[in-house]
Amino acid sequence: MLDSYMIDRIILLILVVVPTLTQGSGRDFPQYKRIQDELQQGWNTWNTRSVLQHVLLPQGFAINIAFKQHYFLEEQYLREALIGRRGEDVEKIRPGPHTYDGSYTRLDIKWEELDARVRSAHVDNDLVILISPNSISNNRIKVIIGSGMLWNRKGTLFRNEDHLLCRTPGTLTMVHTTSKIIDDDPYLDINTPYMAVWLDGEVGISTGKYRSLDEIKNAIGIQERRLRTEAEEYGSLSEAFIAIQAGIAWNLIYEPKHDRVVSTVGRLWNEEYGGYCLFGWDNFFLAYMTGLSDRELAYANVIEHLHGKTEGGFIPNDNRGNGSKSFDRSQPPVGGIMVKEIYKRFPEKWFLEATFDDLLDWNRWWVRDRINEGLLSYGSSPAANPFNEPVFGTKVAAGYESGMDDSPMYVGVPFNKDKKTLELQDVGLNSL
Repeated sequence: MLDSYMIDRIILLILVVVPTLTQGSGRDFPQYKRIQDELQQGWNTWNTRSVLQHVLLPQGFAINIAFKQHYFLEEQYLREALIGRRGEDVEKIRPGPHTYDGSYTRLDIKWEELDARVRSAHVDNDLVILISPNSISNNRIKVIIGSGMLWNRKGTLFRNEDHLLCRTPGTLTMVHTTSKIIDDDPYLDINTPYMAVWLDGEVGISTGKYRSLDEIKNAIGIQERRLRTEAEEYGSLSEAFIAIQAGIAWNLIYEPKHDRVVSTVGRLWNEEYGGYCLFGWDNFFLAYMTGLSDRELAYANVIEHLHGKTEGGFIPNDNRGNGSKSFDRSQPPVGGIMVKEIYKRFPEKWFLEATFDDLLDWNRWWVRDRINEGLLSYGSSPAANPFNEPVFGTKVAAGYESGMDDSPMYVGVPFNKDKKTLELQDVGLNSL
């Protein structure tokens, strides 16, 4: 009769050696393809490059809000805006509520002499935007309402006397403004049809048909109240729900390289890393949090993150838009736990089938590559380094694998250059 030690060894051998029964990528499941099709619909801040740009999917038509600050000399132009930029002369944005589907957004922006609130809302399939100055600047500011076609999508852009038009296969979208259009400045930094207006009061923008300021404000109020009603389901945590959803939604993007809607950790990282960046365990936590109220987005966040698995079988610490990955290291394998929690809320068997093989590969990789004296340790494996990342094979990289990065708890812990691991068997890692 086998004792418990032998049983454990046999199970370990099976997990390490026996190949998985390949189901194929989770992205290939028809249920998931339908989810992505549903997510890629309507107006939202889909383009990672600017939170002041609203994009219509699947058409790829963009309405971009830019600002021109007029001075006696040295006029300034803000074409794109992101949350969290550092520096003296950059835009400062305070993000407000943002629903996952883009039906309501709000932010406050300060830049040069600009101090304004920007809100948006859906009206059926249309979009309305309201720019409300908190103060009128000493020097005049223009709002530039620009048009664009993104990601080489097919479309034609026009400017008529008092509105913009976008014609895409099967659709015609008009963009109107409540303000008087001015054509006194042919030197604007823009290469597509646009409307320029003075920010000397509230500026309204609407697609589909012309809407007055009152109509735009009413539409925004409806969507704000809808969000508040949804949040009331969480009782005393209603404000926390709005804040969590906003934090995730402001970093929700359409990622064109892999034709997907996916949550990211931050747009500044996306900008730095070539368009997007998914982080080893962070993005599983994002998937869990979106799963509190949005089934489709939770599924998408898990499956798209697993799609970044390396040829070595693990989810990398960094998966970047420029094609580079952390080929030497992973992060704590919390994926299975997060999938379990999402499944408990949305018990659909296909979701488990779509994620099982990738999660199993990842767990097997830990046993195969990170065993140190019988337990798991964080490390940095020998690996191809086509982008010449400087931390490969160092204690710094091993610290990154922990997800704690430069945590002081690893001060004084040696990095074994032969084993390529820290000489520490982390309790948290071995408890997963």
